[in-house]
Amino acid sequence: MTRALAITTAVLLAAALALGVLYWRARGATSEAERKTEAVQLSAAGELVAASASSADLQRQAQDLAQKNSDLAAALDKAKQASPGIRTVYVDRLVTAPLVAGGEPRPAPALPPPGASLPVGGSCPPCLLAPGDRGELRATIVGLETKLGNQVVIGTAEAWRLEPAPATRLLSGPFSAPLSSVAAVPARRPSEERPWTLSLSAEWDPFDLRAQPEWTAALSRRLLGPISVFGLVGRWYDAAPPALGAPSQPSAPTFSWQLRAGVSADIPLPF
Repeated sequence: MTRALAITTAVLLAAALALGVLYWRARGATSEAERKTEAVQLSAAGELVAASASSADLQRQAQDLAQKNSDLAAALDKAKQASPGIRTVYVDRLVTAPLVAGGEPRPAPALPPPGASLPVGGSCPPCLLAPGDRGELRATIVGLETKLGNQVVIGTAEAWRLEPAPATRLLSGPFSAPLSSVAAVPARRPSEERPWTLSLSAEWDPFDLRAQPEWTAALSRRLLGPISVFGLVGRWYDAAPPALGAPSQPSAPTFSWQLRAGVSADIPLPF
């Protein structure tokens, strides 16, 4: 009977673990499908949706942009020197639609004093952008995160004249920290980055209120999704609890610890 009970318990535990894995995978697949559907809807509405990329892809994108942009490369090197181990968490390449230049004309320059020669090009310097010309603004933004969770934003901005041709870069430069501001919600650390867990529990006989509870401390490590393995287990309990109906006697609690192997699965319920 004892062997049959052990086999039944093992089968039930294996079935519960399998159901937990299947539920976790199905839930993840559903969430991913919903996320992709929402991304399509946002893109159709004209919103700019960030594409998913791995950490290695983001590092590669940041390096490729830095090779083409000396200002961005200098800002990236400066950030790495300020915080060794800093990593790229997002890369943005933003471009406006073609814009038509307008606004108030620039004031006429003051004429030189009598007898002085005019500057090269006459009294008005060459015009780089005239009313009616078409241009665009370009910005490259790289988001970084330090080992302690602080977020750093670096990037460059450019102003281009598109028409009349040829396309010409008029202004460019890195973002200025004293003139700019950045605000963000603190990033949440996923549980995978801190996989170790110390759990405490207490168990007692509900039919014997005089019995002391049995305390258990277990050290576990998350492996994949809801699946964890635990090893070091410590227990505090009464060596000889009083029998039902017998007077309680003071007794010193007993402590024991064991190095055990086990698997557990967290199965969220829909209520």
